[in-house]
Amino acid sequence: MILVVILGVNEALDLTSVAEWHDRLMAVLTVLEREASHSSSIFVFGIPPIRSIDIFQRPLVFIADWSAVDLNVVSAPLNTFVPFSPGATLTPERHRTPAD
Repeated sequence: MILVVILGVNEALDLTSVAEWHDRLMAVLTVLEREASHSSSIFVFGIPPIRSIDIFQRPLVFIADWSAVDLNVVSAPLNTFVPFSPGATLTPERHRTPAD
C-alpha cells in the first residue's frame, strides 16, 4: 500500500512555526506508521508555492511562500519527501472563490 501525505498549505498561510510544524507532521506520520501495514510506504509531498494556487494570488503572498519553504526544509530530511511545485492552474473553474 502506498500512502501519500499532502499537508501544509493552511500552515504556510497561517505562518505556523517550524517547531509546531515538525511536531504536527511527526504526530501524523506516527499514527500512519502505527496504523498502516508494515509493507506500506508513506510519501510526504512538499508544500507547493502558495502563489501557484490561483485563489491565493494576493498582495503579500510571498510571505506565505517563504513560510512554505521554511516548512519544507523541516520535511525534506524525511527519506520519503517528494518536492512538489506544480504550475499555476489554467482553469479557474477548478477552485472555489471566496464567494462560494
